[in-house]
Amino acid sequence: MEIQLSPVDKLFMSYLTYANSHTSLVKNMIAAGANVNCRDNNLNTPLHLVLQYCADKLRMVQLLIKAGSNPNSYNVHRNTPLHIAIIYCEDIEVIHELLKYGASVHLKDILDNSPLHLAVTNCKESIVKLIIQSKADINLRNWNGETPLICAVKADCLAIVKELLLSGAVVSVSTDDGSSPLHVALKKSPPNLDIIIELLKCNADIYSLDTKLGFPLLFAVKRYYKNPSDNLQLAKTLLKFDALQKCYRHKGFRYFDELKNFTVFSDLVIFYQECISEVSRMKSEYIQSNLSILECSVKALKNQKIVQGRLLQKELTMSEVLRISLNYPIYRAMIASCLRKTDLQNLLLGLYIYTNKECGLGRLQCVILNGDLTFLISIYLSNVDILNLIIAFSTVRDF
Repeated sequence: MEIQLSPVDKLFMSYLTYANSHTSLVKNMIAAGANVNCRDNNLNTPLHLVLQYCADKLRMVQLLIKAGSNPNSYNVHRNTPLHIAIIYCEDIEVIHELLKYGASVHLKDILDNSPLHLAVTNCKESIVKLIIQSKADINLRNWNGETPLICAVKADCLAIVKELLLSGAVVSVSTDDGSSPLHVALKKSPPNLDIIIELLKCNADIYSLDTKLGFPLLFAVKRYYKNPSDNLQLAKTLLKFDALQKCYRHKGFRYFDELKNFTVFSDLVIFYQECISEVSRMKSEYIQSNLSILECSVKALKNQKIVQGRLLQKELTMSEVLRISLNYPIYRAMIASCLRKTDLQNLLLGLYIYTNKECGLGRLQCVILNGDLTFLISIYLSNVDILNLIIAFSTVRDF
């Protein structure tokens, strides 16, 4: 149905589609009787148009809203001005202005996407944070059951995945076909291991079934046969976290008949048993009087601020660090996250690095790192990388 606009409104709406439209002229048109809530044939209001076309979006939004424009009006696609702003605007101040004047973060478009869905899909991290702060439902599902977390996984946005998980996104909410965020992550080509690890940190279930009876561990194993250079890294990562999650429940390797048909099945069982063995030893060995290595690792893994950054009340010796690291090769990275970077820097200061150059009497030249070098190393390397560096160059053998 064609909407009949008055001559003033028709001119008004036409002018707002120009990128370089001026607020002064818009002001004059409003003063001359232009309706700030009139609509075109697609049910767009002036606010929809300026957010899509105008260069000076912020000043236009401020002008129209103060003149009475509705920030929650729908167009024919059920897009509100906030939906349009998220798609077309890079200036977070525009989003902030709409929210300030009552734009709802709960209204859905024609595909049931909320503003948070759109911000995530377009990988706009700062807008995602702002919408979350505005009390958006972080686990809202769209028309096919996708949550913002699933959209972030599909878009390969690691930073947004982390932000959503930190804000309470649930890893068990699945799409209409039963795909959890972990299913989606493992179906991507290539899979993003960092995103998969973030999901596993939040107890994503590696055995949850979709409607076709597929489960994440099965997908990971199939990936290996498509790309043997993967060396079962995906499947082993899933099993490693599964063993850690089950450390307090004493459950063994849970498998489905489908896995028995793969030639790597026995390798996976052996690896899982090694994981369980390490976890069991981590549970019984204390890194200090009141904190087991397992508890320390799990808390660091969950980013629990209660202990993060001050897990260890004493400085570990080189011998202790090496012994712990070498005894737990599978979980070394998790254990490394418990260590303070300053402690690792101090261990680097005591490290002797031998070169291939002789300094006389058949002896190799030795390099000792100073404080500036260890500081630079700590900036560019993670805890586990520094730990591996210490292990690689340490001359300590008996500990």
